[in-house]
Parts: sequence; C-alpha cells; structure tokens
Amino acid sequence: MPTGASVSDRAMVIVTIEIQAASGRLLFLVSPVAAGLAEGLGVVGELPAVEVTLLGSLPTLSDVSPGDIAAGLDLSGLEEGSHTVEVTVTPPVGLWVELISPAEMEVVLEELEPVLPGPSESPGP
Repeated sequence: MPTGASVSDRAMVIVTIEIQAASGRLLFLVSPVAAGLAEGLGVVGELPAVEVTLLGSLPTLSDVSPGDIAAGLDLSGLEEGSHTVEVTVTPPVGLWVELISPAEMEVVLEELEPVLPGPSESPGP
C-alpha cells in the first residue's frame, strides 16, 4: 500500500482528478515597432523581424497570431548614429516569453531631410 494510504470501513470512495490542458511552445516571426524616436530622426532601412518563442497551454497558443504579440524597440533619448537596442516583447494574456532572437538589434538613426512647403496657391479674384 502506498505511503499515507489507509484502509477504511467505508464503502464510498471520493477521488478528485484535476485535468489541465497540455502545455507547449510555439515560435512566431514578429515585426518590431520603434517607439520613442526623437523628432527629426528616422530609422535607416527596415527593422528585421524577430523570432519569439512563447510558452503556454496548447489551446491558448493555437489561437495566437503574430499580430497578437507586441515586439518593440525603445529609442527614447537616442541621437543620430548607430545603437544596439534591446528587443522587448509583450505576449498575449496567459502566455510567457521563452526566447527572443535576436534579443538586441543594431539600429541606425539619421536626421530626416526637412520637408519644405510647396508653393502656395493664392486665392483667385
């Protein structure tokens, strides 16, 4: 008999079983969004997608699409030039981030060309 088990004279037995959804992981390709960019600066080129591995219950994971995952780069306080910036990811509720690859990316910021106003049309007579 297992440790902690005992025999009782009762004829009724109550058994409690807890059932949980199977858990797993899925990999998603997500496009990060630059935030906090100073006025007058722009990102050179396009930001590459990052691979995000999420953990959670399989039913929840199966309902997720890449658009449900927020990936970002905080460019606050950065000036013109090359910078290594950490990629941050916010997963959907009930899921956890296992891995972000790359975890950091090189971002080049440059001053934007000022947009000059075009010739204005004067109102007719």
